[in-house]
Amino acid sequence: MDRLPSAGQRAQRLALACARPAGLLLRAAPALIGLLLVSYGAGLVYVPAGFITAGTLVLVDVIAGRVADERRTRAGDRE
Repeated sequence: MDRLPSAGQRAQRLALACARPAGLLLRAAPALIGLLLVSYGAGLVYVPAGFITAGTLVLVDVIAGRVADERRTRAGDRE
C-alpha cells in the first residue's frame, strides 16, 4: 500500500510550486513599475496620452519577448 506524503512534504511541494510564479513577478516588477510611472507621467500632461503610452509600452514588451523567444529557439536549433 502506498503511503501518503507527510504534511512537511506537501508543504514543501506547495512552497516550490509558489516560488516560480513569485520569482517571475519579482523579476518583472521593475519593468511594470517603470511602465506605470511613464504612463502616469504622460497622463499628468494629457490623460489620453497616459493610456496610449501604456498600450504602446505593453505592445513593445510583448513584441520584444517574442523576438527574444524566437532568437533563443534559433540558437537552440544550431547546437
